[in-house]
Amino acid sequence: MKIISFLKKWTLPVAIVTGVLLYVIGSYIPHIDRISPFINRSLGIIQPCLIFSMLFLTFCKIDLQKLRPSRWQILITLLQVGISFLLALVTPWVNPDLQIWIEAAILCFICPTATAAAVVTEKLGGNISGTISYTILINIVTACTIPVLLPLLSDAQHYSFGSLATIIMARTFPLLIAPMAAAWIFRTFFRKITDRINQVRNLAFYLWGVALSIAMGITAQSVTHTSVGLGTLLGIALVSLVCCAFQFWAGKAIGKRFGDSISAGQSFGQKNTVFAIWLGSSFMNPATAIAGGCYSVWHNLFNTWQIQQKQRKES
Repeated sequence: MKIISFLKKWTLPVAIVTGVLLYVIGSYIPHIDRISPFINRSLGIIQPCLIFSMLFLTFCKIDLQKLRPSRWQILITLLQVGISFLLALVTPWVNPDLQIWIEAAILCFICPTATAAAVVTEKLGGNISGTISYTILINIVTACTIPVLLPLLSDAQHYSFGSLATIIMARTFPLLIAPMAAAWIFRTFFRKITDRINQVRNLAFYLWGVALSIAMGITAQSVTHTSVGLGTLLGIALVSLVCCAFQFWAGKAIGKRFGDSISAGQSFGQKNTVFAIWLGSSFMNPATAIAGGCYSVWHNLFNTWQIQQKQRKES
C-alpha cells in the first residue's frame, strides 16, 4: 500500500525517471539494435493509444458543444505567436553562436499546447473546457503560423505553405479529433456507459504517467544522440527553463484577470514536447530538439509541485 501511495503522490517524477532509466538500461542490452525497430514501432502504436484513451476519458466529462474561445485565449495566442516571430526576426542579427539558443526559445514558444494539459488541469481543479478550447485553437494557429515562421530560420523554403501546414496538422489533429468524436458518440448514445466512465477518478492522469514515460525515453534518445558540446547543451536547457517559467507565469497572470488562472497557465505553459522534438529535428537546427526534451522535464516537475500544493491545501 505504501508503494501504491507513493506512486500516486509522485506519478510524474516517477514517470520521468522510469522513462529515462528504461532507455539507458535498454541501450546496454547486447544486440538491442536488432529489435530496436520493433520496439520503436510498438511504442509508436502504444503512445497514441494511451493519449487517445486519456483524452477520451477527459472529453467524456464535458459538453463539447459548450467549447468556446474566451478573451484570455486570444491574448495568450497573440503573445505566443508574437514572441515567436519577434525572436525569428532578431535571429539573423545576433552572433551565430547564440542563434541556436534563440531558435531553441522559438521552439519552446511556438510549440502548441500538450494534449495532456486538460488532464493536468482537471487534476488541479481548473476549467477543462477552457484548456481544451485553447488546445484546439492553438493547434490551428500553429499549423498556419509555423509554415510562415520556418523559412525565416531554416531551409524549409522548398516546402509550400500548404504542404507544411498539412504535415503539421497530420501530426497533431488526429489525436484531438478522434477522441473528441468518440466522446461525443458516447455522451449522445451511451449515456449510462459514459456516467460509469466518469465515476473512475484519475484514470486519465495515470495513463498520462505511462505516456510520459515513453515520451521521456524519446527525450533521452534525442539528448544522447546529439553532437553538441556540453556548454551548448546546458545553454539550451537553461533557455527552455526560462521559457517554461515565463509561459506558466504569463498564462496564470493573464488568466487571473478573467478568473481562469489554472486553465490559462496550463494552456500556455504545458507544451506538446514530442511535437517540439520532431519539429526541431526535422526543420530547424537538430540540436534545438533538445529544448523540447528539457522542456518536458521542467513543465512536468512544475506540474508535480502544483499538484502537491493542491493536495496540501485539501488536507
